Amino acid sequence: MDRRGTSYATPLFMITGFCLVFYSSFSGMDVKQTASLVVDASEKSLRQIPRTMFGISFEEINHSGAGGLWGELVNNRGSFKMYMHSGFEAGGQNTPSNFSPWTIIGNESLLHVSTDRSSCFDRNKVALRMEVLCNSRGSNVCPVQGVGIYNPGFWGMNIEQGKKYKVTLYIRASQPIEISISFIGSKGQQILATGNITAGDVTNWTKKEIILVAHGTDHNSRLQFTTRKRGVIWFDQVSAMPLSTHKGHGFRADLFNMLADLKPGFIRFPGGSFVEGEWLFNAYRWKDTIGPWEERPGHFGDVWQYWTDDGLGFFEYLQLAEDLGALPVWVFNNGISLNDQVDTSLILPFVQEILDAIEFARGDSKSKWGSVRAAMEHTEPFDLRYVAVGNQDCGNKNYRGNYNKFYSAIKRVYPDIKIISNCDGSYQQLDHPADLYDFHVYTSANTMFSMAHNFDHTPRRIPKAFVSEYAVTGDDAGRGSLLKAIAEAGFLIGLETNSDVVEMASNAPLFVNTNDWSFKPDAIVFDSSKVYGTPSYWMQHFFKESNGATLLNSKLQADPSTSVVTSAISWNDVDRNKSYLRIKIVNFGSNKLPLGISVDGVGKNPFESKGSKMTILTSTNVKDENSFSDPRKVAPFTIPLKNVGSNLNVVIPPHSLTSIDLLRKPNAIHLLGSDTAHKIIIFRFNLARFAVPDTDTSTMNQEYERFIRSGDDLRPTRSSIAASLTHPFARISSSPDQNRFLVDNEPEIYSVDDDGEDDDLAEQISRDCGYSKPFLFLDMVWNMAFVLVSVFVILTTIQERPSTPLRLWISGYAVQCILHMGFVWAEYQRRSIDDFGGFQDFHFHGVFSFSSLRHNRVIEKLESINTVLSSIWWVFGFYWIVVGGQLLVQDSPRLYWLSVLFLAFDVFFLIFCIAVASIVFLVLFCCFPILATVAYVMTIGDGASENDIRSLPKYLYRHQNHTFEDERKQVQLTVTPLSSHNNSMAELILPPEDSECCICLYKYIDGVELCSLPCNHHFHHKCIAKWLRINATCPLCKLDILRGDMLV
Repeated sequence: MDRRGTSYATPLFMITGFCLVFYSSFSGMDVKQTASLVVDASEKSLRQIPRTMFGISFEEINHSGAGGLWGELVNNRGSFKMYMHSGFEAGGQNTPSNFSPWTIIGNESLLHVSTDRSSCFDRNKVALRMEVLCNSRGSNVCPVQGVGIYNPGFWGMNIEQGKKYKVTLYIRASQPIEISISFIGSKGQQILATGNITAGDVTNWTKKEIILVAHGTDHNSRLQFTTRKRGVIWFDQVSAMPLSTHKGHGFRADLFNMLADLKPGFIRFPGGSFVEGEWLFNAYRWKDTIGPWEERPGHFGDVWQYWTDDGLGFFEYLQLAEDLGALPVWVFNNGISLNDQVDTSLILPFVQEILDAIEFARGDSKSKWGSVRAAMEHTEPFDLRYVAVGNQDCGNKNYRGNYNKFYSAIKRVYPDIKIISNCDGSYQQLDHPADLYDFHVYTSANTMFSMAHNFDHTPRRIPKAFVSEYAVTGDDAGRGSLLKAIAEAGFLIGLETNSDVVEMASNAPLFVNTNDWSFKPDAIVFDSSKVYGTPSYWMQHFFKESNGATLLNSKLQADPSTSVVTSAISWNDVDRNKSYLRIKIVNFGSNKLPLGISVDGVGKNPFESKGSKMTILTSTNVKDENSFSDPRKVAPFTIPLKNVGSNLNVVIPPHSLTSIDLLRKPNAIHLLGSDTAHKIIIFRFNLARFAVPDTDTSTMNQEYERFIRSGDDLRPTRSSIAASLTHPFARISSSPDQNRFLVDNEPEIYSVDDDGEDDDLAEQISRDCGYSKPFLFLDMVWNMAFVLVSVFVILTTIQERPSTPLRLWISGYAVQCILHMGFVWAEYQRRSIDDFGGFQDFHFHGVFSFSSLRHNRVIEKLESINTVLSSIWWVFGFYWIVVGGQLLVQDSPRLYWLSVLFLAFDVFFLIFCIAVASIVFLVLFCCFPILATVAYVMTIGDGASENDIRSLPKYLYRHQNHTFEDERKQVQLTVTPLSSHNNSMAELILPPEDSECCICLYKYIDGVELCSLPCNHHFHHKCIAKWLRINATCPLCKLDILRGDMLV
């Protein structure tokens, strides 16, 4: 092969290789897997889900209660003793000198602070002693601001302007006192609220209370006590509580609301390992947590290594359950800790403790322990129905023996209480009696999702499962990732569909104070003033309506390689008196999934469009997490549905949880068969006010609009063909009518029926064919060919010396080709957002890339600029070729002919485009209308005569109640024959959706005359009469009423 042949073969191979790689990448993008879901909503498939199915599990961990849900601001409010590794233990007989986190204000020459055992409380003997050595005057003068002590709370106290705070303390002194009580800002300078306590005789312990009103805000403030009076003062049981706690019950309002929004069916408390303790000495004892808060000794939670004063005690947990409308599930210590245990022969005192606790919760107000509850201002019993014997203790040698003692004693006195065993009964029968068994799982995301079918083959027998702790942990979870939430959602769908053998489920842990991540991840994160939910928290919102709902049979048909699970329920919104059918879909895979949904057993048009909605939880990256700076980065958004039917096509985004709520019509007519009208969902997003929903829906606003079309229809219909032509491209219309969506307040979703024509689809086809894959492929190939040939020729023509700057012109031409490819690819990527295909570029918290309208406008402007510059550059090239003339052919033949080739191609392409556009215009707007009109006129003949019109049957329209065979009464729209036709015509019943004239598009009203054609289509009599005088065919089906045949 000669040198010239080699020179041309090299770019040819390069171009061929590029084409193969490029086309293969395009082909790969088209790979889709389609699935179908059939939901049986008939009465034969119904099964009740337990009211307690989904709840919450609260453990005193991560400062969930102390410094969290419990509103107390003071840390170590009264014990003045902290567990230290130096030797003494909380509650021991030694008097510690440590009173952390209390801090001294002033130096040792001004005051001395220590602790002693002089408290007036028998169960809490340690008090704080402050000896003030200075005075307001004299030789040792106190500072102007005084000396004393302060408490920083749990990493700062949240003090907010206008709110009231109740400060309580017990005090005694050897002399009259003058104490200033203040909330001070984080820098120790700003006084947010202040008050004074003065007393002449406080030689005995005295309780003092003061209400402080904040006139400033600081989320990291502190409570301080100062004085300028010499003497000795003792403090004990110091408390600061905001008066804005939930119902005054002591629960921090914002954290309580986070729980209430989940509508939990139950609350499990107080743990967890917190119940056991590392040692029994520090185990949770309910009797130490009831009664006046001042008398509670508190204890050291040695598992999670912090002190709790037990202000959030057994009574408060029961009150919390009652306030949430949830059933309490109490986990009690069964004589076993992590490191020691009580032998079964010695367990009876523990058993009596538990019987006393149940009496405290449920007993009559005159009983021994019921009266203690009544003294705490709750005379009515709590609704305690569930108790769990221990936590994760099944493997201990004394567990079964201890368990049986507890079981027998409780059932003997309270046979209705359900008792929960720690032993797993999912794979084998328990060897001891139980009403439920505890099931805990902490694992990776893949394993968690695979456990969606864990209970599919569990024997349908008692006891049922209580999945009291489940969570994805490790690298998959981070501090609460989307991946964690989606995997857990798949697991919950498995529990929901197996609710005949699973009675309860709760995620754990529930809370974490961001300053104490002892265990991660968690559902809710907070600090002193703020709170946010992790994706797992938002995931649980999708299941809160399942409690007490009706499970519907559903069958998913999908490729085995897809990672998708689904469920369907019917639930009632009691507050709004509405009924919904909810379908939940978890797509754990990395690809979007077209899903066809069919709802059987509901009749025709069973759902209301207004009120039906679709809610999605997803994000751009599976590792995305929420934070204080972006608390709703991963959170559900809700889209209203329009024109919904019993058959829908949707596209499920990758790594997502989706729920579709279909609002049932209150007077829906149930007929045999199902609605076969096939629909294609068209999502038109207007995210101009994007926000995460607090309850029902979310309006979403950013400066963009997207169309998301279901590209692969499950049945070949005209609408699906139209949609497939535009898939996956979509463009914002330039028409004013469509651009109005840019300023609308809410997103919209449209449906296209099989027999409906969609003007938008036609417009999209005409506007977007240039971005179809064949066109895009050719565009990319020839532009890349230009670039490669240009580079090759320039590199191989170094010896040529053109008289005009052809080399510069060719380089500029290649650069313009590269820019054009970049702009086209960027636009293609933006348009590929259709069918949720662009989720990898879309940030639901309001930051986005190719989906941004602003980005789109920039791309369009740059492309326009590049086109203009290309035109100008073409003129320069043409000029330089003409000026160079024959001299260029002799000196620089390759550069010359390549330039001529590029110029000629541009001219040919322009002529080709003009010719094609002209031909299309002539065919569509000249030839076709003329031919269609001629054919139609030749076919239809003359209009109908007056006699023909008078012979048609007429009806009188009115409302009428109709009763079905199953005695269900529905309001029906009835048309009754007029008197002239009564002998030969029967009364008709029209469905509500068919009660309008298709000529004038007005709804029928009572008393109006209707006319029915032989094809059974009906219209206003006056409307159809005018129509038939001109054209004797049905406006809908084109039936010729004179000849009885149908025009085609």
